[in-house]
Amino acid sequence: MASLSDGPAVESHVSKLILLVLAAGLLAGLGWSFRDVLGGAAANALGSPTRSELHKCIAAGGQVLYTQDACPPGSRAEAVAGGAVTVLPAAPVAAVPPAASAGLPNVRDALLGPGAQGAQDLKDRRMDRVIGR
Repeated sequence: MASLSDGPAVESHVSKLILLVLAAGLLAGLGWSFRDVLGGAAANALGSPTRSELHKCIAAGGQVLYTQDACPPGSRAEAVAGGAVTVLPAAPVAAVPPAASAGLPNVRDALLGPGAQGAQDLKDRRMDRVIGR
């Protein structure tokens, strides 16, 4: 344990500790500011796909298009400000099943025969029954 007579030695250790903490903070700050550059270099060294340049294109109608290619004719390019873009593979398009009633007969057509005439006959018979004719 240090006593009061060890004053200059304790101050020396405290000063070294403060300098060490400041140096660690400085290195951490530099590492954080270069994380994208260093992370991309590390990913390229590991064989990951390279990053492409991202273009933000604004069409005449105000529609926004993000692309890795040059902006299409008739649109203007704008700077992309920060952030990250995640690209997912397109979802597979499922085949549209045929309508449920496509091959099945309609109950009305099965009972009365196809066509509107059968439906009209059914309505006439019901009216006759209600009126009492």
